[in-house]
Amino acid sequence: GLFKNLINPMFVFSTDKKLMDFNKAAVAYFKGINPAVIGQIDIDGFFLKYIGEKFSFNPQFFSKEVELLVPAAALRKGPPVQNMRTAEELVNRVFNMLFVCQRDSFGRIGGYLVVFADITESKKEYVSVKTIADIDQNSGLASYHSLQNTMHDIDLHDLYPYTAVVCTIAGLKFIESGMGRPEVDNAIRMVADVVRSEVRSSDF
Repeated sequence: GLFKNLINPMFVFSTDKKLMDFNKAAVAYFKGINPAVIGQIDIDGFFLKYIGEKFSFNPQFFSKEVELLVPAAALRKGPPVQNMRTAEELVNRVFNMLFVCQRDSFGRIGGYLVVFADITESKKEYVSVKTIADIDQNSGLASYHSLQNTMHDIDLHDLYPYTAVVCTIAGLKFIESGMGRPEVDNAIRMVADVVRSEVRSSDF
């Protein structure tokens, strides 16, 4: 009962990698999953149909981020909406796919478990936080943190030659003492606008 009612789609494959069982969430998220396919589809066929790639992993455990189109109805909370249009609406979601090789106490393989955890919202939050970290909030230009990462990538891939231009804004302390911090921020934004207007799309 616990397995059947877990909110994450779960699939169980036998030792010969044939689909052996799945829960209710698997039926809701994956079109075509029903009792008739038990024993009829193997893990290779499952990966090709639903993940879009060949199953090429052979470890005891791995996790992978995958993007899937799933029925919007599977994401709705509460009872089904009455008089809803029958046309199936698909939405793009990001999942962490977990593959586990199940073994008994003697180390013998007893089957394989594939679990999908929807991480779409946490992924959005991560992208949002990363954007804040990578962009200077006053100037709108790339932050020092982003510069460090870019320099690392340049060194890593030997993308030479490249040119670095360094500039400073003179008189900021004078502006601050005479007109206040808001005018300093305004001066920085004005310089940032000039820089933005002069750089190419390929420049950082």
